[in-house]
Amino acid sequence: MERALGGCQVVVHCAAVTNHVDPDVVEVNVNYTRRLVQAAKKEKVKKFVYISTENVTYHCKDPYTRSKAEAERLVLQKFPQALILRSSLIFGREDQRYLSILMKAVRSLPVVPVFPKSICTLQPIHVEDVAKLVHQGLKLNKKGTYTLVGAEPCSFAEVGRILEKYIGKHRLFLPIPGFLVKFVSFFLQFGPRSAKRLHFMLENAFVLRSTSVRKLEQEFKYSIPSFEERLKDIIYK
Repeated sequence: MERALGGCQVVVHCAAVTNHVDPDVVEVNVNYTRRLVQAAKKEKVKKFVYISTENVTYHCKDPYTRSKAEAERLVLQKFPQALILRSSLIFGREDQRYLSILMKAVRSLPVVPVFPKSICTLQPIHVEDVAKLVHQGLKLNKKGTYTLVGAEPCSFAEVGRILEKYIGKHRLFLPIPGFLVKFVSFFLQFGPRSAKRLHFMLENAFVLRSTSVRKLEQEFKYSIPSFEERLKDIIYK
């Protein structure tokens, strides 16, 4: 690792295990980060950028979020002037999860179950915007912690309505009662690994996520395209 970093001035660390129940989540997200910042410090790297998760902002309790919070601490220990970017849900053409799953449901199902807006909102950000914000952060010599979000918060149903407009088919979006989601989530935590992973995903969904994108745009001098415009990237893939 030290040989690889020889002569480098900037490290952008975005490698991570995102599966909450993966046995390597601590080894990769925490221990690898510890070794990386130590090597970067030894090789006199000038700037360190760490891609974290907005779940840390909202104090989610799952193993993945805890590992990212610990990694942030390790980065700042060696690089107090580091740039920590807590990204919201990232989507793009190659992603097979999250919004792509919803898109497949809208294409194939006349009735689509969704989380109600009263318990869950999203503020997804396109992968290209994450990359451009990293570039701007380095260009402007930013430091500190920022939450990266898309242009506007929205519910699953609102995302679905944009998707149905593009596929030309009307869909019924059926909100799942919040108490039912929490009831199911409670019992999933006692199941096998796949059930535990779903439990953590559901628990993390119970957050009304909303961050001021205008402040982010002003700080990084970058205008984030509308969510509908960016969503076309997965609609027409």
